[in-house]
Amino acid sequence: MVGARGQAESVFSLIDFLLSNTTTPGVKMRQRIAIGQAARLCEKCLFLFAFAWALVLGSCQTQAVKSDTELEAASHGVEKVLVLPFEDMSRVYGKNMNTRCPVCGRVFMTGEVASGGDQILTEMLVERLKDIKSLRVIAFNPAQSDLEGLLSENINRESQQEFLARIGKSYGADGVIAGYIYRFRERVGTNYSVETPASVAFGLHFVDTESGKILWSGHFEETQKSLFANLFDYRRFFQRRGKWLTADGLAASGLDDMMETFPEL
Repeated sequence: MVGARGQAESVFSLIDFLLSNTTTPGVKMRQRIAIGQAARLCEKCLFLFAFAWALVLGSCQTQAVKSDTELEAASHGVEKVLVLPFEDMSRVYGKNMNTRCPVCGRVFMTGEVASGGDQILTEMLVERLKDIKSLRVIAFNPAQSDLEGLLSENINRESQQEFLARIGKSYGADGVIAGYIYRFRERVGTNYSVETPASVAFGLHFVDTESGKILWSGHFEETQKSLFANLFDYRRFFQRRGKWLTADGLAASGLDDMMETFPEL
């Protein structure tokens, strides 16, 4: 759009040059109006071309496919899975910090995590896992295990995968799913107008308790943008009906997309 407006401004500059020797005000005005309308039409055409090009590129994108880790998970015959509560990484490392995931090393920028955001994500995850009929979900019981105490005892003693596997074994689980939340910032505004959009970032890891290997991983990180700020994400824009989502809604959207790649057990 900026480029289109620049071209339109160039057209008007050309008009002034071409009409510099025109002395009749009425003729000059009619010419200016006609060419101005043509310039605005060019601007609209350029926008439509850009949007159509985004549609073409979007249709060429490949669908998510199973990775080797997902195929490996299917062969393990995992039946019982322990779901750990999401860990708030902003509370651990502070806000606005480049922080590595303790499992895979992926870097996230931490930020505000609204009160209860970790609990909301944990509940969303458990609900979706319970829809998998072949899977028995085991909820973490704080009364049975002091997770923060275990984390503090584990510093520099074993890898995060080994640590997670050990917790899973204590519950008799075949696998354990651990989540890490980096941002859960609520929007400031309404469904159709915002001052500040929602921003959510989190990661999930599915670890085999027997071997300590990562069977599956998923990551989501998004600060919602308008359609015009990101034409290439038009499908997600229309799926969300053009609304500015709350942090809960944005997290649910990301989790749903993520669970589409979850291994078939």
